[in-house]
Amino acid sequence: MQLGSAAIFGRAPRPLGLAIYGTLERIAPAPYVEQMLARDALANGDPDGAQAHAIRMPPDPARNELLAQVAAARGQSRLALEYYLVAPDVAAVSRYVKAMGVKDPVGAYALEDELLVRLEALTTHPDAVAEAYWTLGRLATRQGFLDPSIRAAAWKNSLTGYRKAVALAPLSEKYWLALGNQFVLLEDWPSARDAFARALGINPNSADAAAGLARAARHGAGPS
Repeated sequence: MQLGSAAIFGRAPRPLGLAIYGTLERIAPAPYVEQMLARDALANGDPDGAQAHAIRMPPDPARNELLAQVAAARGQSRLALEYYLVAPDVAAVSRYVKAMGVKDPVGAYALEDELLVRLEALTTHPDAVAEAYWTLGRLATRQGFLDPSIRAAAWKNSLTGYRKAVALAPLSEKYWLALGNQFVLLEDWPSARDAFARALGINPNSADAAAGLARAARHGAGPS
């Protein structure tokens, strides 16, 4: 997120704030000084200046985030995405995935999978990992709708994604609903009932879970 000079320099006028940080940079260069100066340069439309400060920082997520923003400011969307992945900036990558998923769910799936690999390697974003599996499930479902020739394989991938999501976040109504709806698509009614019942147990007021459970119950004890 880009910060304006007021946020960076507090109550000090921007020229004075810049002078203070510029002096600190000359006397005792520190990552936070470079970071503040880079953010100010970005906020004021100077990507070259921002890059000059960012590359003096150690190779860490903050540096990658700034370099991603520099690339985005220059219109280098692919390079920006690569830096966002390395950072990783989950929200930024998710925006790319969402935009791509409308017309290219296969490409969006590959991008989300790349993010997932990064998140799992870091082991510090368990909620984001669960969300990534859920996103992969949704994208695989969309692939199956758009291309009947790969539907069986795509929807099998959907189940894998949703199952991993609920395993990581078993108290998420959203993930159980997604799993239940996928079982409905596959006409696996007993499994659908179980998933919707789990969602309803988490949120007894869930209209979606109640409707899904009623629909699955109407189809008897076995798959149709």
